Amino acid sequence: ISLYPNPASECIQINYPYSVDRIELMDLSGRVVSTINSENKFLSGTKISVKGLSAGIYFVRLTKGSSTQQIKFVKE
Repeated sequence: ISLYPNPASECIQINYPYSVDRIELMDLSGRVVSTINSENKFLSGTKISVKGLSAGIYFVRLTKGSSTQQIKFVKE
């Protein structure tokens, strides 16, 4: 999984080698601040706006079935 730019101020690009069902943005305490669902699976990459988030450390959680993966990023 790759995520850029990191740190980010306006949007992030997430690239992954498989399809995913759901993408969640979580704050440092683990609270979900945004969820992106798709009736069609996300394929290989997604661009997400982070303009509305406060500055700090966040995680992106990718879910496919019962499997999840997380990656950390910093919002400027």
